[in-house]
Amino acid sequence: MSLRPSDRLGTVVEVTTPIQVEFVAEEGVTPEVGDYVAVVHEGGSWILGMITHVERGSRELSGRSLLSASEADRIIELVGEPRQWARAKVKLLGRVEEGPSGVSLVLPRTPPPSGAGVYRAPAQSLRAVFSPDCPGVPIGSLLTRREVRVLLDPNEMISRHLAVLAVTGAGKSNAVAVIVEKLLELNGVVLLFDLHSEYSGMTLSPGARGEVVTLDPKINVNSLSLSEFSYLLGISYEKAARQYIYLRRLWRAAWDLRGKDLLDSVVREAGVEDPEPGNILDGMIAIAQIAKDAIESGEEASSAVPIAGGVSLVVDKDAKNSLYGLISRLTHLKESRRQLLSATAPEIISTLENGRVVVVDMGPLGEDAADVLVGHTLTTLLARAKEVISARRSGEQPPEDAPPLPVMVVLEEAHILIPNDRDTYTRYAASRVAREGRKFGVGLTLVSQRPKRLDPDVLSQMVNKIILKVVEPEDQAYVRRATEFLSEDLVSYLPSLNVGEAVIVGPMVRLPAIVKVDLFGGSRGGESLRATEEWARAASSRRSQPSRGGYDELVG
Repeated sequence: MSLRPSDRLGTVVEVTTPIQVEFVAEEGVTPEVGDYVAVVHEGGSWILGMITHVERGSRELSGRSLLSASEADRIIELVGEPRQWARAKVKLLGRVEEGPSGVSLVLPRTPPPSGAGVYRAPAQSLRAVFSPDCPGVPIGSLLTRREVRVLLDPNEMISRHLAVLAVTGAGKSNAVAVIVEKLLELNGVVLLFDLHSEYSGMTLSPGARGEVVTLDPKINVNSLSLSEFSYLLGISYEKAARQYIYLRRLWRAAWDLRGKDLLDSVVREAGVEDPEPGNILDGMIAIAQIAKDAIESGEEASSAVPIAGGVSLVVDKDAKNSLYGLISRLTHLKESRRQLLSATAPEIISTLENGRVVVVDMGPLGEDAADVLVGHTLTTLLARAKEVISARRSGEQPPEDAPPLPVMVVLEEAHILIPNDRDTYTRYAASRVAREGRKFGVGLTLVSQRPKRLDPDVLSQMVNKIILKVVEPEDQAYVRRATEFLSEDLVSYLPSLNVGEAVIVGPMVRLPAIVKVDLFGGSRGGESLRATEEWARAASSRRSQPSRGGYDELVG
């Protein structure tokens, strides 16, 4: 594609390399950081590059040891308006070549010659790179070229995972909402864990295709594995072997009773408070209580306490203390996690459907309960996804209740549940999804305002990144270390980004890009309150109500 003389920006100077050049700008031209340029090479070809650094000065004022503004003013009075100059550094990205498989970028083996012309890259070439003719997720436009739309590759987004990072108020939630809506229009499947009710009551843009379903944060208690019960109870084989062994016996006995339709009658016999039909947790409490009572009364004649229907609990002479401790722990679990655990709650992954985002509103939960919910769901989803893919590979029909794949899982405030300084269930589960999910159609998107608090191993596996304004140097350095595609030049640009502007890197875009993210056209129910509006509303309401008296009247 030919370059237009009117688009000339400057001339290459100094020493060039195959990956970077420096150019001086034409008179009256000021290059922009993040803009794309075409650098002329031998044979009339040109190389696409990105401006990473710009400096500006004037012929009359630059290079002088001026010590005060008055000195500069005197020079300006003598010579008139200073003549401006600008220099820029360009990171070379490659020749744009179109082939049967689409557009590719090929770096030449030799650097451009000194004296080569530098032009604004043709918009048509940029569209071929950033707006390929294939299904994609429109995220926004190039910051320096609003006429060029940027599409994200959803296949790479899910298989290579994604992190959305920025300070509070920089536009993370807006970017996530835009991505979710566009995935739904591709008939995608999204599961969003909403730690602080950011998306509670979310609605899509007018005319957008898709469905939003908001769920209460519930786990079906009967779907918990033995290891998950032990985690919730704070019991491990390494630290409390006896209690763990008895927990395992209680769990197995409860399931045996449930299989024989005897669980509820045993729970009633034991007098468990507020029982729920078919609840395995109630069953374990009941079995432990019956066994403890039998031991205290001296009724057991052997090492097994009969429960019902041929089901018994094996005990030893020192079982009483272990059972008493388990009853206390299990009862406390039931009471403290009443809001989280239910025998009738649907499994969260059973609500997933194509063209739907399932928002799990975890605002009412504490961090520990949220950790269990997310960790359990991620573990279950990955296990079910493996079953589906295994069935497909063997030519079998997946189960009817199998989750639709692929699915994108979004975790807001990820640094809280995947911290770098302590073990959590979510950290363990997310690490597994990050390592294995790409093979089984489970993608992970982590959203965080404190990158340095995220587990570095998990963050480094989020190969794609959308990075909005990041100010703190430690966060910048942390992001840089965890990102293969982020250069030092782009890192230095992060503090100067405005709201809604983002650096996007990773295989979901062909080239690193600085993008103005689209504004989400729908609504998010958890958007921040505006203090002045709330106070004005309260004042208006107070004026319309009868007076409640002044301070003296209130205190009597």
